[in-house]
Amino acid sequence: MNRIAWRLVAALAFGSVALAAADTRAGSVKEANATCMTATAVLLVSDGADDAKAWQPIRDVVKSNSKWTLIPTPEPNVTDKVALTKWSIKHTYKGGPTTAYTAQCGHGGTCNEVAHRFLDKFPQMTPAPEVFCGEISNVLENPTPAGG
Repeated sequence: MNRIAWRLVAALAFGSVALAAADTRAGSVKEANATCMTATAVLLVSDGADDAKAWQPIRDVVKSNSKWTLIPTPEPNVTDKVALTKWSIKHTYKGGPTTAYTAQCGHGGTCNEVAHRFLDKFPQMTPAPEVFCGEISNVLENPTPAGG
């Protein structure tokens, strides 16, 4: 596996995340190159048992910024448009998460901003959101659009 794949697998190994108000920051966003023409922000990981519970805070964060538009599929090299996509995690760990909830963007800077806004809203996030530039199918598979 390449370096990006190992970083993503290591980040996903931390497990599921509970979304609750907290005063302490668990980590910081790992950003992609802001000029990247396709990016994916891994915002939440879980066992995939309750999609509605996972998507609601993500949608709320995206809708909180009037310049961002939810779209059904990512558009390369386009700013401020966000597609929400659920993935199966290829290399799961015993008892670890099996599903990743992501924002996909046609601009690395847009996905970086979404990840920062998400972490600002949920500072206890573990692992903190991470944004990847380019293809991620070596660690995530079976993408399913969440719709707008």
